[in-house]
Amino acid sequence: MKNITINLFLLFVALTIWNSGFGQNLKGVVYEINDHGVEEPLPGANVYWLGTEIGTVTNNSGKFSIPKSKDSLLVISFIGYKNDTIDVGSELVIKVVLKDKSAINLDEVNIVEKQQSTKISTISSINIETITQKELQKAACCDLSESFETNASVDVHFADAVSGLKQIQLLGLAGTYTQILTEVFPSTRGLATSFGLNYIPGPWMKSIQVTKGTGSVVNGYESITGQINTEIKKPTDDEKLYINFYSNHFGKPEANFNYSYKVNENWKTMLLGHSHFMGSKIDNNGDSFLDIPLSKRTIFMNRWQYTGKKESKKMQFGVKGITEERLGGQTNFNKNSDIGTQNAYGVYIRTKRLEAFTKRGIIFPKSPSKSIGLMLSSVYHDQQSDYGLNNYTGNEVSFYSNLIFQSLIAKTDHQIKLGTSFLYDQYKETFNNNDLNRTEMVPGIFSEFTFTHSDKLDIVSGIRIDYHNLHGLISTPRLHVKYNITPNLTYRVSGGRGFRIANIYADNPSIFSSSRQVNIQETLLPEIAWNFGSSISKQFLLNENEGRITVDFFRTDFQNQIIMDLDEDPQKILFYNLKGESYSNAFQAEFFYELTKRLELKLAYKWQDVKTTYNGLLTDKPMVTKNKGLINLAYSTKYDKWKFDITSQLIGKSRLPNTAGNPKEYQLGEYSPRYYLVHSKITRSYHHWDFYLGGENLLNFKQPNPILAYDDPFSQYFDASMVWGPIVGRLIYAGLNYNF
Repeated sequence: MKNITINLFLLFVALTIWNSGFGQNLKGVVYEINDHGVEEPLPGANVYWLGTEIGTVTNNSGKFSIPKSKDSLLVISFIGYKNDTIDVGSELVIKVVLKDKSAINLDEVNIVEKQQSTKISTISSINIETITQKELQKAACCDLSESFETNASVDVHFADAVSGLKQIQLLGLAGTYTQILTEVFPSTRGLATSFGLNYIPGPWMKSIQVTKGTGSVVNGYESITGQINTEIKKPTDDEKLYINFYSNHFGKPEANFNYSYKVNENWKTMLLGHSHFMGSKIDNNGDSFLDIPLSKRTIFMNRWQYTGKKESKKMQFGVKGITEERLGGQTNFNKNSDIGTQNAYGVYIRTKRLEAFTKRGIIFPKSPSKSIGLMLSSVYHDQQSDYGLNNYTGNEVSFYSNLIFQSLIAKTDHQIKLGTSFLYDQYKETFNNNDLNRTEMVPGIFSEFTFTHSDKLDIVSGIRIDYHNLHGLISTPRLHVKYNITPNLTYRVSGGRGFRIANIYADNPSIFSSSRQVNIQETLLPEIAWNFGSSISKQFLLNENEGRITVDFFRTDFQNQIIMDLDEDPQKILFYNLKGESYSNAFQAEFFYELTKRLELKLAYKWQDVKTTYNGLLTDKPMVTKNKGLINLAYSTKYDKWKFDITSQLIGKSRLPNTAGNPKEYQLGEYSPRYYLVHSKITRSYHHWDFYLGGENLLNFKQPNPILAYDDPFSQYFDASMVWGPIVGRLIYAGLNYNF
């Protein structure tokens, strides 16, 4: 720990010295005057040095950064406004207000902006990495669980060898400690914790924001290691019709479509659809179990958006429906005759889910800095599962509301958010005839204060007070500080507390896929943890090509954690409250650079030290990789007619649960071996069409014998949950997109 701190300090000093050697950038903000006479940031404005080709475009907050030039005349232009030329002299930070609208009528102009595949915000106080559509298109990206192949922060792995379920890890801890949001609505939680990542199709996604560390108190109390927020395509986007077809060589076809329609000046709607079917039985390792479960899934979503004439009132609402069936297990399993018998081992999962949401926002006409937002959502989720002789059924009815008031205080550098939320969850769960029913009601209040000092310092402090009807009053304070050492060197620190109520069956579905006996040893308490972290990000321009270096370190300390003990007895799973220490240390360094005009390189390394106390012994948490490396190369020809992407990952070893009590043939080693993964994709674009061909796990690495006692699936030694690597080998896929 001491060496890491010293290394981080030395790196911080080196980056600061390096920054001074590369010159300085001019930073600024471009504003326009709205209909209420108030200054508003103007995104998409062109900023360039007079008489040169050095230029940039303002971002969504109207901000820009441009290398200093020997010429001090800066030009700012935007369609509908007259060009403004400013002599900036020796200034490093400026503010520009475009006031005079031109009377020139322009024909339609297509503006093409170069976009980085991933962005690290230099504006937000919170450490947010945005994964854009450009990054998502580097892989097949069939759903959210498959969207992180080129991302070093989020790890994805199979939960077991029979259901096909994929789960994520962030900062070395399970995805249950990461708050999953869809357009800031809590989405993948409750009974959807296991399979919810599959319910957000890749072609629907506009971007993904990954936040490390505690998030904003406005979004709730469940964020411990971070937040993943997915933005879905909207009716207001330029995309009118999008169609996607995908298939792989295992015989899995998939189709997606998005269609938006403008009803009138105020109302717009969008229909989104997804369907896939896996009907081929694949058993490449010859263990008589399907490597990929048979499945069929259908998802539909309809969303509406309303904008008032003066845009002071906005509203959107929508509904989403999901049906899914999964059939896994032995190749000769018949769902109609073998469920609940020992004729053949099978997995049969049926899920139905219905979601509804609405957002309403009001901006005060006489005080545009004040606004009120109301968010409402409801969920019905029903799941029935059979794993061999294990049976699990779960039913959830959930309601969520969040009311937010936002205003400036006296000055524009002081902002406050106040609000109240309410969460209602009704759970009805049954595992092998043992009921686990409960109703949770959590009203809460929160406040968040933001202080901004020039363009250098931002401080966001917040606190929530929530009352849980079963566990009483719980507070979650959080703090985020961002300091721009220079316009291109950003330092952040954060700290905060989070808590969550564990759903041991939904959180850990791998327990169903073994013969282990589940033993809940005591009343389980809420999981509570503190998270502290810091990061430093350096953006640079070398040979007129953009680059970025990011280094971060986060530590999570649990006050209480629900321990799933797989070590005490290989025939049992023990659940109990933490008695001792449990923590996670996660360090990551990432380098991005545009080697040539259209060739991008990304390098990343991650180290994780995750330890938990099991029956008085502090030891490595099982199934957590200590080291991970990533290399990604992306090349595109002129006008993006051809795009080539290749990603290589080094996955380090992880500790495996203790199986010494099993017969020798059913024992595992102490650690899994390290291995490599290689993924690649080629895309050819032609007018509105994209044709792509790709491959995953091109080196064809497979975990040997992923199922213990596969030859005797109803014995006490059967266990399909000990998965540390890929089950399926090389996968080749192809598809096409149509975008109008």
